[in-house]
Amino acid sequence: WTGAERVAIARETRAAPACSLCHRRANALAPTFVSGSHDRASELPEAVVDAIHRITVDAGRIARSDYDSWAESFSDSHYVELLGVVVQIIAVDTLALALGYALPDLLEPRLGDPTRHRPPAARSRDMWAPTLPNRGRDEDSHDLYRGHTVPNVALALSLVPAEVRAMSALTAAHYLSARDLANVQSAGGRALSRPQIELIAARVSALNECFY
Repeated sequence: WTGAERVAIARETRAAPACSLCHRRANALAPTFVSGSHDRASELPEAVVDAIHRITVDAGRIARSDYDSWAESFSDSHYVELLGVVVQIIAVDTLALALGYALPDLLEPRLGDPTRHRPPAARSRDMWAPTLPNRGRDEDSHDLYRGHTVPNVALALSLVPAEVRAMSALTAAHYLSARDLANVQSAGGRALSRPQIELIAARVSALNECFY
């Protein structure tokens, strides 16, 4: 995506919770039972807006058929990058709301063309979109994986390595760095102990009905 499109994706992510169509779908037995148009906050194509809103509001019921439908309008790498932007905006905004802060302003987009780099080692495996091999050592993944097994949430974004790097930086700020996470004795210098951190993380994940 271009810088302007990435900012538009972020804007749509913030608008999705107030979308009337999303509310009706969330209360339906299945999202496909409710038709209509989203309350949009950008000029992005309808299929792109639908993906953003579904990931933001009703991610637990996204099916392979949804992914295949979106793939008719934009590529798998577009989807992975979109996913990365959406989840990062949700993480930042949720923390701001929890602390009683105003949502941070979205940045002005940078001019220029996207790199459109696609890692040569990416292959279709167990996930919908192609991924880089775990424990990879090629030029795209050596700094992502550092020779170690990585969580699926990072692996799922690896078709666009920049999104893994961005998510890793955000995770290190909000939770723990990859190095601290691997060491069960480490609290990453936080005021909470590691058991306290994990108790809160597990409880929040349960309340959010996280797949894991």
